[in-house]
Amino acid sequence: MNPRAAFRCTAGLLALACLALSACKPPAPSPPPPLSLDKVTPDMNLMAADFLRDFDGQKYAGKVIEITGIYFTWTLVDDGHHATDLSLLASGWPDKLVFALDRKVMDQRWLILDYWSLIRMRGRYAGRDADGTVHFTDSVLISTRFEAKDHPAAIKVQAPELARAFWNTDSGSAESRLYAGRVIEVTGTVVSVEGTEVALDTGEAEHPLRCRLEDADASIAPGQTISLKGYCWENTVEMTRLAVRGCVRQ
Repeated sequence: MNPRAAFRCTAGLLALACLALSACKPPAPSPPPPLSLDKVTPDMNLMAADFLRDFDGQKYAGKVIEITGIYFTWTLVDDGHHATDLSLLASGWPDKLVFALDRKVMDQRWLILDYWSLIRMRGRYAGRDADGTVHFTDSVLISTRFEAKDHPAAIKVQAPELARAFWNTDSGSAESRLYAGRVIEVTGTVVSVEGTEVALDTGEAEHPLRCRLEDADASIAPGQTISLKGYCWENTVEMTRLAVRGCVRQ
C-alpha cells in the first residue's frame, strides 16, 4: 500500500476509535440543585430597621440576608393554602420587606403567625422598588419567636431619655428612629411589675415606660434599678407611642 494512503487509513481508524470512545463515555453529571437557604449560612444577620437605616443596594446585591422584623401580611396562591410571600415591617419605618418563599420548602408555620409578631426570615436580596419596597427571593422562615439574647444591643439608653425621644417628636423623626425597630438596652427604676410587664420610671408618673419580658422574672421588684434588653416598638396607636418587647434582664 502507498505509504501516504496507509497513513490516511491509520488516521481515519484512529479518528473513528476516538469517536467510538467518546460515544461510550457516560454523560456529565448534572450540577446539584442549589441548597435551600435554611441550610445556608447568611452573609448578614440584621434587624429590619438597621437594614433600612444603613441601606446599601450594592453591598446587599445577591447576598443571603437574615432579617428580624414585624410580621405584616402574606400573599396566597390560587389554592388558598400556600403562601407565596411574607412581608415584614420595621417599627417606625414605612418601607415593606417582601420575602418570596422557596416553594420547595413546604413550611406551613406562617399559618399560625400572629400579626405584628416578631419573626426572622432569610432570603436572597433581589432589589428595591421606587416606592421603597425591598424584595428577597428563595426565602425561608427561620424563627417565629424573637429572642433578644440572640441580638447585640444597638444602643444603650436611660428610660427618661428614651421616652423623650418619642413623646417630644413626631413619628418617624430622627430622634425616634435612633431607637425604633432596634434592639436596645434600657436602664431605669422599676415602678411596678405585673406578670411579664415591667414599668420603668420616666419622670412622668402617669406614663412609665412599659417593657414586656419574654418570660416572667420573680427577681424583679419595684424600687430596683435594672437594665433590660429588648425590641424598641413605636406603637402609633397608644398615646405614649412607645414600648419595649421581648425583654431579657441584663
